[in-house]
Amino acid sequence: PLVTAGAETRTVADPDKAGMLLHLMFVTDAGNAVVTFSTAVNIAGNTIVTFTDAGESASFISTDDGSGGDTYNWANIDSTNNGAAYS
Repeated sequence: PLVTAGAETRTVADPDKAGMLLHLMFVTDAGNAVVTFSTAVNIAGNTIVTFTDAGESASFISTDDGSGGDTYNWANIDSTNNGAAYS
């Protein structure tokens, strides 16, 4: 759960394996929660997800980046986005 005491930021590092799920839900809104990922989370290349109102949520799954190494990224699961804005 995301809880703010004012406008706040969070950073999410790349995952260390494929198949993990990450669900972010904004539960207490005392200011926007801006979450920055180290790599793009969607096809548009966005790395920032902004939550402005309590009840907003977004989910992500860790995937192999396709480079042939052990490098993984978070990818948004479109159907679970509930009001969060990507940029």
